[in-house]
Amino acid sequence: MCGRYVVADEVHDRMPACFTPDGYDDWLGDHLGPEELLQLLDRESFAVAHDLEHYEVSRDVNNVRNKGPQLIEPLS
Repeated sequence: MCGRYVVADEVHDRMPACFTPDGYDDWLGDHLGPEELLQLLDRESFAVAHDLEHYEVSRDVNNVRNKGPQLIEPLS
């Protein structure tokens, strides 16, 4: 896949697709087939992977009644 970088489906199966602005039109257009779209997703994920930061947070984020910036604080 993307070498040492984490691709979207390795983080979470419901994680949004990540694209650079240059990939928007190709992703949203109707000119690419399924295989080409998967290749585009891999390429674009690789392009933005170095800017993504992921860490474990409290399970409190799973309840919509919980609010506040503490929900995105990294667990120690």
